[in-house]
This record gives sequence, structure tokens and C-alpha cells, in this order.
Amino acid sequence: EGEFANFFFKKMYGKGFKRKTKYFIEKDIINAFLNYGYALLRSKITHYLTINGLLPYFSIFHSPNNNNFALADDLIECYRFLIDCLVLKI
Repeated sequence: EGEFANFFFKKMYGKGFKRKTKYFIEKDIINAFLNYGYALLRSKITHYLTINGLLPYFSIFHSPNNNNFALADDLIECYRFLIDCLVLKI
């Protein structure tokens, strides 16, 4: 998964792009937008999980250790490309 993500982001945003979760906004606006978009998407998925009676810390693939949103992290993978395309457009 990590190797494909590296390949994907370089094709999408250019050869010099590195995906980081910690960044300086002035120097790395793409990562800032991606992190913000993923956070919004994760919160919306968590919201819908809980209003439908599911517990977001019980997961299929992600470890629930120190992660109260592991199920949301499983489900976000299907929709992550929407944020990627939106950031590319911006």
C-alpha cells in the first residue's frame, strides 16, 4: 500500500512531491489541503457510523490500539481519491 501511494502521489502532484502528515503550511500547501480534506471526510464517516449504531473503534483492518476511529479509517480508503482529485483541481 505504501509503495503504491508513493507512486500515486508522485504521478498526481509531481515527481518532487512527498506525502507528509506534519508540514509547514507556507511551504507545503498540498499536504495541508490533503490533511484537512481527509480529516473532514474521516469526521463525516465517523458521524454516520455512530448515528447508525456502529462503534467506530471496532475495525476490520486498522488496529484499534490508540485509534478510536479505526472503522472510519477502514472506510475512508474507498473515498480518499475524491479528496486527492479535489486538491489537484484547487
